[in-house]
Amino acid sequence: NMLSREQWREARERSRRELGLKDSDILFMFAGALRSEKGVVQLAQAFLKLAAEHNNAFLAIAGGRELWGHGDVDTADQQVHTILAEAMTQRRAFLLGIVSPTTMLSYYAAADVFVLPSICQEAFGLVILEAFAAGIPVIGARSGGVPELVEDERTGLLVDQGDVDGLYRAMRRLLDRELRGRLGTAARQTAVNMSWENTVDRLEKIYQDVLASKVNP
Repeated sequence: NMLSREQWREARERSRRELGLKDSDILFMFAGALRSEKGVVQLAQAFLKLAAEHNNAFLAIAGGRELWGHGDVDTADQQVHTILAEAMTQRRAFLLGIVSPTTMLSYYAAADVFVLPSICQEAFGLVILEAFAAGIPVIGARSGGVPELVEDERTGLLVDQGDVDGLYRAMRRLLDRELRGRLGTAARQTAVNMSWENTVDRLEKIYQDVLASKVNP
């Protein structure tokens, strides 16, 4: 609700124009830490296969390895750069770096599909809910709490962790406008139902039920 319908449309048109996208182009987006745990290498590999077959497929990656403060060596960001080097030269793929929350709204508006192919056990995945709020479907890995948000074939598509071919097939399926529209509509409603107010009310009820069970075992 941060943008009106008109502002949302304008943000989409402006961001897609800056990226050089046509109305018929499909923009897949990832946002998060560029680390191996997030499955970004597999995403780059799957996209490369998709892009070779479909000229209207594009990929935007927002984020950087600095988003996680781990001190260990992780080369996922370098691998992604290498895999997508030619696609970036052709302006089929965009590495946006770390993006401010305000600017992210415009990229959510520009995107058609959000992809979160995590290999780690995601606890929740707030970016999924943000994508839902934008009315776009999500391709997520069967990882941690992701399947609790992404309902397969309803608000998005689920793939196995690390499955490049499965990720490619899911991305290919969502080139279909009608399927994107159906899943995106359900995704938006999920976000509406999970407002902070509703979440607090549900959490309070859980606490009350637990306290009641202690009083009346």
